[in-house]
Amino acid sequence: MDAVKPGSVLTTEHPGYDYLLQHIEGCITYDLTVLASPLRPLECNTQRFYFPQCKAYELDHRGADKLHRKRFWNAVGSFGAYYPPAMYHALTQNRDVFETGRAEPLVQTQARCVYANRFDGGQGEAGKVVWTLYNAAGHTFGGPVLRWPARPGRHVFDLLNLRQADARADGADTVVHVLLARDDVACLASLPSILGPVTRPSPTTLKVNLARTQDDPTGGPAWRLGVCGRDGELHSLQPARPGENTIDLGEFLKAHSNRPPVCVKLVDPSGQLIDAAAVE
Repeated sequence: MDAVKPGSVLTTEHPGYDYLLQHIEGCITYDLTVLASPLRPLECNTQRFYFPQCKAYELDHRGADKLHRKRFWNAVGSFGAYYPPAMYHALTQNRDVFETGRAEPLVQTQARCVYANRFDGGQGEAGKVVWTLYNAAGHTFGGPVLRWPARPGRHVFDLLNLRQADARADGADTVVHVLLARDDVACLASLPSILGPVTRPSPTTLKVNLARTQDDPTGGPAWRLGVCGRDGELHSLQPARPGENTIDLGEFLKAHSNRPPVCVKLVDPSGQLIDAAAVE
């Protein structure tokens, strides 16, 4: 398409074969819903992982995935229907991880029939890693699900519930525990520990300390702080400065008069998540 009309996007209704995928920007798929089969304990669209440059948009015209859980677990687009806000913001605020091409489907978990996909931002030890989890066990699951070598200066955050995940030390490893209802999903991120505890000294302010920040080319703050309600949308964005930061909740409370702030997020200039901390 670049040779014919640069700037245009070429998509198809079906993905076609592997050689074709390098020449198209996206495709409508039916893999997770219409093509669901009892032979597949959980539908995983491997095309999305091995050919990430071709964006997959699942069309659920039969209403088989009304809560968008299978689409979210695969981190594919939703054609003809909007993602629920919490899922939408988890995806859009972490595009730097979901769009890198460093995605691995069906990584090892600690629990039978609880499946995980791993998305690596490609920044090494200091970078962000996200896992999507799906409980296909047929019943509620509670217990350990992910294990990896512990790394100092990092923590695990629940991107859908906007709270610290239940990550426990086990010798030299970090083990993450979850409580998931049947056919429910989770989204967990390993993040650098930059934000300190978030306090609310008054009804209209939050306070949080930053261990470090980053400047833009002009010497001003490159990172920003924002506050979120349960839906994960960023409000009250302001420059992030080293040390103590005070966040005015006026804008947030005006938009969400009956909803408390639950989380503070640190984002880069393009709105991509760097760190997050729940409001205590």
